[in-house]
Amino acid sequence: MLTMAFVGILFSRINVNLDFDWRVAAGPRPESLCARAHENAEGNSWFSADWKSVDLPHDFQFEQPWDRRANALRGYKACESAVYRKTFVADKAWEGQRVALDFGGILVMSEIYVNGRKVAENDFGYLGFELDVSKDLIYGATNSIAVKACAGPMIGSRWYTGAGLYRGVKLVVRNPISIARHGVKIVSNEVSGKKANVDVTVELEGVARSMVDRTVTAVLFDPQGREVGSCKCAVPKDTRRKVAEIKLPSIEIKNPLLWDIDSPHLYTAKIYVREGDKVLDILSERFGIRTVEFGKEFGLRINGRKVFLKGISNHHDLGSLGAAAYPSEIRRRFKLLKEFGFNAVRCSHNPYSKEFYDLADEMGLLVVDELCDKWTGLEPGRSVASNFFDLTTEWVKRGRNHPSIILWSLVNELQHDEKFSGFQSNDEGVTTYKILSTVVDRWDGTRKKTVAMYPAREGGYTWRDGKKFFEDFTLPRLSLTTDIASFNYNYEHYEEFFRRYPNLILFQSEAAVRDLLRPYWDMDRSRTVGLSYWGAIEYWGESFGWPAKGWVNSFFAHDLHPYPTAYLLKTEFRKDVPQVRIAIHEGGEERVWNDVLVGNVKLTENWNRKAGDKVRVVVFTNGEKVELFLNGRSLGVRNNDSKESAKRNFLEWNGIAWEEGKLEAVSYVGGVESARHSIETVGEASSIRIEKERGEWVADGYDLAYFKIRFVDSKGREVPVNNTPVKVQVEGSAKLVALDEGDHRTDKLFNVNEKAPHDGRLLAIVRAGKTPGKVTIRCEAKGFKSTEFNVKLLDVNERNKSR
Repeated sequence: MLTMAFVGILFSRINVNLDFDWRVAAGPRPESLCARAHENAEGNSWFSADWKSVDLPHDFQFEQPWDRRANALRGYKACESAVYRKTFVADKAWEGQRVALDFGGILVMSEIYVNGRKVAENDFGYLGFELDVSKDLIYGATNSIAVKACAGPMIGSRWYTGAGLYRGVKLVVRNPISIARHGVKIVSNEVSGKKANVDVTVELEGVARSMVDRTVTAVLFDPQGREVGSCKCAVPKDTRRKVAEIKLPSIEIKNPLLWDIDSPHLYTAKIYVREGDKVLDILSERFGIRTVEFGKEFGLRINGRKVFLKGISNHHDLGSLGAAAYPSEIRRRFKLLKEFGFNAVRCSHNPYSKEFYDLADEMGLLVVDELCDKWTGLEPGRSVASNFFDLTTEWVKRGRNHPSIILWSLVNELQHDEKFSGFQSNDEGVTTYKILSTVVDRWDGTRKKTVAMYPAREGGYTWRDGKKFFEDFTLPRLSLTTDIASFNYNYEHYEEFFRRYPNLILFQSEAAVRDLLRPYWDMDRSRTVGLSYWGAIEYWGESFGWPAKGWVNSFFAHDLHPYPTAYLLKTEFRKDVPQVRIAIHEGGEERVWNDVLVGNVKLTENWNRKAGDKVRVVVFTNGEKVELFLNGRSLGVRNNDSKESAKRNFLEWNGIAWEEGKLEAVSYVGGVESARHSIETVGEASSIRIEKERGEWVADGYDLAYFKIRFVDSKGREVPVNNTPVKVQVEGSAKLVALDEGDHRTDKLFNVNEKAPHDGRLLAIVRAGKTPGKVTIRCEAKGFKSTEFNVKLLDVNERNKSR
């Protein structure tokens, strides 16, 4: 039940969580659901499926069967539609206030109904939006919301989008005179170690033509919650503007704690809107104090320090959770990336969830935020060019206070066809860029802008008549117009680019995983911004053919299991940690995709083989040399001194005769052992082991816990191959949301409770309920003793020490 204190408050804002207790029905639709607005939004006559209870976030399309006849680019999921329904009571105290439905995002196209009446539709699901429903509610009574979500065949996309209420929903109730949506802008100026000036601008709604005395106050708090400054400003009277833009006096902060990758210090601004001594609105906004510089001589500097982006470019799905935007899984991915030395993410090719940027702020990840893929023609939903002002405004205003965002990327890969450039200005998108750039600067103006270019020159592809062709080094006009020149691939030509265009500030916005560390080694890192590996984590869609359901040329499986090649990157990205890692070369594959040679080297750590096998062993290291041992017997020493970028940190032993036992690599620096790693032959599976990933688990209704399920031999060693199905049961205030074998070629769904491991791996993902207490995870498999794991689900107010 909602309660509010009215002492000194006329009506301050409240946020009502609407993420729980929805019902959904989904099914195939041969035509556009959104085109059938006359149908009853409250009915279920469209669907063969029964209504199902769900909590948000939720991706209904991911729960549909794989369909070999469906589009491989869309991840072999049939085009479907769904209706979500929910009821809630509108408090009588809300009457006369501004009540808005706030959707974090709906994929792909949607219609929203309140009490049976259509109130809006939306067709760009990657950005959130707000609907004023003040006049549509029945106060003091039960109200209904129905959302039609369509992922129909007319929707263009080159990847798996997901579908439905994949982000959160809330009601925002505030005074008619209140801070506008994304209406706080915070900019740090004159930043040094001794001081920083913080400028706060507030957009205020509801004050047009008013002669009442009102004020806006900003109070700043440091990362420890201590007040460090404040300022106050009168609201202009009799303004004719629908939204009054109020720039408050600068606040000087002495000895500021700067936000950086390794020290992501966050300040908080608390904004008060008052009428006399009564508070009309209160809003808190986090921000970071830092400087970002780009230059042709040094590439990128954060707080005056040279930084090279070591990033990934991925689509937005979260593996076995589909497109549902769970903060716990985003946090898990960020922790993995930082562990392996990555420091950046390019949001290809669309804005991500608000929680994504919040976590990037908290954990110290740099973000290149991207608006869309093509300005018209391929992006899901509405063409950005057809609604550029509203979409760009929402995108920039939502993100402008996030210190993690360092660069705006306005679009991806236009040069294939002039029709993708938005307005048909016959200048490869230069005009469209200038229009959108002006809108970006209107709302932010502190960040540089870029466009990810491919092919990386004017009007040409890199393959002609079946042969690689790159003779014309004339760069696209657009890449010479943007602040930063971002190029997908073609790193081997960057030196020629610099020779011809010495003023370039260059970012490799996509690099091929197949090339391993070569795109990194072969860049002049002293003067370039960085690189971002395409598809570093497996994602759904853009499959090269059944049975693969998506992109498999990656460093990490979709369950975040690191493939051995990830450790090669770690040897360089984490040079501070001595490393050595053994892998067995099992072959590989390659193909031309989008005019780029892609594929992957297949490596394993499986030493269970058969007599007579000849094995190719590779060892990754940042040591000076490595000695390889088989059952204690030296197989020789290799020096890590190659000048070839393809062989640096990459050592090989070919034709080794396999024998049962232990294979071990020892690395040395200065003649002293620096690290060692081994793999060994294991026995038959004798039991099931359950392990929970580190981190406390909170009963907030959202938090995910991850339980690794493994078959182990009598010595407790993980067995790499066992195809016995495992049944998983969860008891307590929690529910199983995915059972994941980590196989991107699987024909099975993930919202099941029984599955066989793949390559020895099985992961149970369990969502917390709202009641603290004991939760039991039980595993059963034919021929094995039942195993259970007990874990404490903490009260939401208990501090999660692991975070």
